[in-house]
Amino acid sequence: MNNQNIVILRHLCAGKTITAAEAFVHFRVQRLSARIKDLRDAGHKINTIMHRDHANKYVARYALHSPVATRWM
Repeated sequence: MNNQNIVILRHLCAGKTITAAEAFVHFRVQRLSARIKDLRDAGHKINTIMHRDHANKYVARYALHSPVATRWM
């Protein structure tokens, strides 16, 4: 697993979510979707939440899957 994957996984494991813009600003990760695919291919369950940003454009926000949290949604 490369360093970018480890940094993103640690962030998600801390209970935080992340967007591509946040990944670039905080970790200098330019292709977050590729890192998320790597993590999913490694067996990690990651949810994608689509929402609109301040410019009314759709943005993907990624979160580590939590069976307890999704049970109550």
